[in-house]
Amino acid sequence: FVENFHLLSFASLSWRSLIWAMPNPRIVWQFNSQPQAIAGGRNIFMPRGKTLGGSSSINGMVYIRGNRGDYDEWAELGNPGWSWEEVKPYFLKAENNEQFAGDGRHAKGRPLNVTFVGDPSPLNETLVAAAESLQHRYNPDFNAESQDGFGIHQVTQKNGWRWSTAKAYIEPAKRRPNVTLMTGAAVARIMAEGGRATGVELLDGRKITARGEVILSTGAIISPKILALSGTGDGAALQALGIETQHHLLGVGRNLQDHAAIHCIVKSKSRVPHGLSLGATPGRPGTCSITCSGGAACSHPIWSSQGASLKPGPAWTGPTSNMYSRSATGPARPGY
Repeated sequence: FVENFHLLSFASLSWRSLIWAMPNPRIVWQFNSQPQAIAGGRNIFMPRGKTLGGSSSINGMVYIRGNRGDYDEWAELGNPGWSWEEVKPYFLKAENNEQFAGDGRHAKGRPLNVTFVGDPSPLNETLVAAAESLQHRYNPDFNAESQDGFGIHQVTQKNGWRWSTAKAYIEPAKRRPNVTLMTGAAVARIMAEGGRATGVELLDGRKITARGEVILSTGAIISPKILALSGTGDGAALQALGIETQHHLLGVGRNLQDHAAIHCIVKSKSRVPHGLSLGATPGRPGTCSITCSGGAACSHPIWSSQGASLKPGPAWTGPTSNMYSRSATGPARPGY
């Protein structure tokens, strides 16, 4: 991982800066899928954060917990502890919501700052108003009881800047005497004895033992990879790769469900400040985006602050698709 490399908030950087960051192997794992039949045989780029804070340091900052029906389905399928009412307290333990609190759905005073964008793009408000004119439901809070409808997303920002898990958790914890932060220390495998994790071995051969427990929290792609390299997974598949099976567990590395996206790009000559355009935004946003954390140029999320969750009809228990909008300047490129 990379320490002392501070990503400026993508809420405060240009579209070209975002394009620069994603293919940068110093801060982003350059993962690609296998060829996908539903995508014309293409490999899909699947970037993951390589800096402190992981993907929360490179993502779009939209704060969405997920649909409660999905959690309840996991519990019904035989996964105790994963129902919505059982996982909800953990969301509340993390949250410091600047606008919503006290209704049982949100919390204040916790590490992860959640808020609305301070100066939303007029385009976002226009799209929401257009949806309402077509009798779509306005949703003021996508993390309330229902996710259906159009509205403005809350984001993980504070004072106009990205509030990643590194800012929320790691930086305060670094001051504790019992915390050691190691960077440049990629894990090769989890060491185990008698079915119990005893530590980790790093790629450079160093070994770190654990008296209590080992917590594996490296995301939906790297976590199953480390488990498989450690001998936890489909025994037959592991043996075919020459990995000794420590624990036969069929689900490891299978059934990844990502949110595939289709990008529809609309080019506009409007000079309303919908994006970080020098010609469309008053003042000097190029300078503002680097030196301050307020104002239009520093508040518009480069990824999205307006969206919708839609379901095919009233018989469906939850949304089956999501829509997001973003504003940007620069040439339209295939793949973005």
